[in-house]
Amino acid sequence: MNKNKEEVYRSDPLRLLIDTHFTINGGLFKTNPLNGYPLYGIGERAGRAHLKDQKDFVHTIWPQDQPNPIDDNKPPGKNMYGYQPVYYYQSNTTEWVAVFDVGTYASDYFINTNVDGQNTTRITKITTGGMIHKIFLQGATIE
Repeated sequence: MNKNKEEVYRSDPLRLLIDTHFTINGGLFKTNPLNGYPLYGIGERAGRAHLKDQKDFVHTIWPQDQPNPIDDNKPPGKNMYGYQPVYYYQSNTTEWVAVFDVGTYASDYFINTNVDGQNTTRITKITTGGMIHKIFLQGATIE
């Protein structure tokens, strides 16, 4: 919620499972239609910095450096170097929101934009273990 009590992110109730071998968690949020609904971030990769019009986009993040510059958005997802588990977007309230989604294990992110035809983005993270730890930052500008 922002300072005006408007929802800018919520956990996806259909995407929470904690098992002995893996964890699934997800979030839902609305993006600003005035800037084309983009989502930015999730790892470091060659290609576009913003993600829009995504359907079952897969991106794998490993907590280690690994050279592999070809990001084809198909499973298993690929990353270039490093571990940057952060994504950000401009919400439908026009505030910028950053989500630092830290973990210690390899993670697959499944991204679907505009899932309901009303600018809702769904991100589902599947990891092989560890904890769910998210830090949220909000502001009027991207800085």
